[in-house]
Amino acid sequence: MLSCLFALALAASDVQVEREAPERSTAFRVALDAGLPGGLAAGLQLEPVPAFRLSLAALHNILGFGVRGGVEVLPFPRAPLHPLIGVEAGHHFDGDARRLFKNAPERLSYTFVTGLLGVEAVIGRVALHAAAGVSGIWARASAVTFYSRFTVDGLQLDGAMFAARLGLSVRLF
Repeated sequence: MLSCLFALALAASDVQVEREAPERSTAFRVALDAGLPGGLAAGLQLEPVPAFRLSLAALHNILGFGVRGGVEVLPFPRAPLHPLIGVEAGHHFDGDARRLFKNAPERLSYTFVTGLLGVEAVIGRVALHAAAGVSGIWARASAVTFYSRFTVDGLQLDGAMFAARLGLSVRLF
């Protein structure tokens, strides 16, 4: 009987239980980073779920502009410090490499695919990351002059190289 009276008194009172707002599953971020082979990047990121991120960025590498898209998997995304696994692909459009070296190609463009493994630290809305990996690169050079004597047009260079990236992103909402 006492428990019934207690239940009625509790129901009649204005006691409200606060509930935490559910965490949004989709997040948008703005990101800035620098690395190899992409150069400087500014872009947008979409997180449809906390452990998966899609990105699209504009690139610049002293020679010219490019674009990059990528996918990242974030195991343990709620931890303040968690691993980052990513794959990205990008393309730098024709740029004049003679800005750097006298006998460099007049036009140089390249496409790359990169696999990265790194770590990300999250502090509030800001995430800082460092990652390293390997890139496959397919470059084309036009109007390459050797020893000021002869010119080659349409030179293609393919290979692999070390990749690295340091960056930050800010969650908008």
